[in-house]
Amino acid sequence: MAKKAIDALETVGKKDLGECKSMSLPPKGIDDVFNAVMVLLSGMDPNIQLNKQGKPKNMGWEGAKEEMMGNVNEFLDTL
Repeated sequence: MAKKAIDALETVGKKDLGECKSMSLPPKGIDDVFNAVMVLLSGMDPNIQLNKQGKPKNMGWEGAKEEMMGNVNEFLDTL
C-alpha cells in the first residue's frame, strides 16, 4: 500500500500544484485532501502555523494555499 502511495505521489508535479494554488474555490473534496495533508504535516512543516493545541491554525483552502503551497517546490520536497 505504501508503494502505491509513493507511486501516486510521484505523478504530482509543480504544474499540478500550481494549478491547485490558482483556484479560488477547488472542486468538492480537493480542499478536504489538502486539509488532511495539513493535519498530517502539523509540527513537521514549519510553514504550517499551529494553535496552542498543536493543530493547524489556518485550516481551510486559503490556509492550505498560503502555508503549504506558498512555495510549491518546497511543498513537493516535503511530500
